[in-house]
Amino acid sequence: MRRDAAAKNGLRVAIYPHTNCHTDTTDTALRLAKAAAKPNVGVAFNVCHFLKQNDEADLEKTPREAAPMLTIVSINDADSGDTRKMNWNKLIQPLGEGTFDNGKLLKLLDKLGYKGPIALQCYGIKQPAKEHLAQSMKAWKSM
Repeated sequence: MRRDAAAKNGLRVAIYPHTNCHTDTTDTALRLAKAAAKPNVGVAFNVCHFLKQNDEADLEKTPREAAPMLTIVSINDADSGDTRKMNWNKLIQPLGEGTFDNGKLLKLLDKLGYKGPIALQCYGIKQPAKEHLAQSMKAWKSM
């Protein structure tokens, strides 16, 4: 039986919130992770999917609530404003291009004691990878 296969192999599971899916929000992912009641099951926080479904003003609330079960954070730049109405090209940009304040998010994660991985969301970015990654790394280092 494959039950608890991840735990038996020392792996953590992150429930990933994705717009227009059954697990669409960080709140839903958190509810499922709590229901699983497994020490290796946590949640992911993703900037673009958060912004597509939430007001930017709620940025502090959501990671704070997820913090005890936060397994991975995925960041990217995005434009601020009425993000729920924006297309993905405005919600997923290389770091350093948008107006969203990733520095604020990173400071909050530090304040919450988050020590897990932070990934760079690159879906749909048209720039060549070498250019995009160099630009994002420069912006990352400045944060």
